[in-house]
Amino acid sequence: MSGRIVLKSWWIVLRRFPRDARARRAILGLAFAFAYFSFLGYWFFFRLSGIELLWQVAFNGAIFALGGAAAFLIRRLNRNQDETLSLSLTGETRVPIPEPAQVAVEIRTYLAERLFIVGALFARSASEAFRRNTEITVDQALHMRGSYNKWLRQVGLWDKCELDERDLLGAPEGGWTEEQTLLNWTWCEQLRLLRWVLRIDKQIEPLAHFPKPHHSRLSDLPNWQVATLANGDVLRSWDLRAERDLAVVYTFAACAEREVRSLASEPFEDATFQEIRAKYLSAPEDFLAGIHTIRELGDDDLHALVALAAARAGYAAYLIDLLEAPSPFTFASWQESQH
Repeated sequence: MSGRIVLKSWWIVLRRFPRDARARRAILGLAFAFAYFSFLGYWFFFRLSGIELLWQVAFNGAIFALGGAAAFLIRRLNRNQDETLSLSLTGETRVPIPEPAQVAVEIRTYLAERLFIVGALFARSASEAFRRNTEITVDQALHMRGSYNKWLRQVGLWDKCELDERDLLGAPEGGWTEEQTLLNWTWCEQLRLLRWVLRIDKQIEPLAHFPKPHHSRLSDLPNWQVATLANGDVLRSWDLRAERDLAVVYTFAACAEREVRSLASEPFEDATFQEIRAKYLSAPEDFLAGIHTIRELGDDDLHALVALAAARAGYAAYLIDLLEAPSPFTFASWQESQH
């Protein structure tokens, strides 16, 4: 996962190089690093030879190492001012909060169970979206619906689905409304976060990549078991806070752009939104959303980005509270408590 994220990041950088100063800075930094290490290799392997020059090798090696360390420290100190693929509009400094030594086993078990249930919902929603655009036979429809439900029963999770989830999974193929089918984005984000929290994935794909719903998140689920994941380590709530905060800012920035285009159904009155909106509209550089920025997105993609960022922000906030709780509670009950 991490290698694919890095490759996609540099693909975005290359695509945006002609029109984005951040991409040009990244390319120049990469070119400098390549030239630096090429010269280092040339000096060691071609210019220096013979045992009598070992002291020169040691001396020059120390100089190069100090130069590399200085460059690394400067980069770390200026990371907030020189980000390659993101733009901070909040400028907040957060102090880490101490975490409990271990997340309760009941919470870890619940997270593992939700991973499989959300995976089944995402797969079913994807098949509903596929059916709306492709003619399939009744036998194919029954096979798809039956395979998800059979799988949940085999792993003992059918009875642990919420009532509305069982209704959705048991509905006739093609029986979902368009609104229910659009939950595909929501369940995909929940699945991404659950895989990350349970440490199946080392990283979560950043919002700057504008990640779309993709079935690759489902391919390896049959290889895992609830007991294995429940007995493993999970991320702590602090690990999720930065991702939640960024998702909130992305949501508000995309909503601000919808307001500018008169696409919003009603304006936000939230004070945080108004603050971020003002910073977003006056910022010289925009947030990335794949190879485009938010301002460059078409209307449909802009609506999709709002749905994506809001789904990540909401579920990440829920998981933060869940990881700090002594016993599990549902996402629906958490949402009710927020209103």
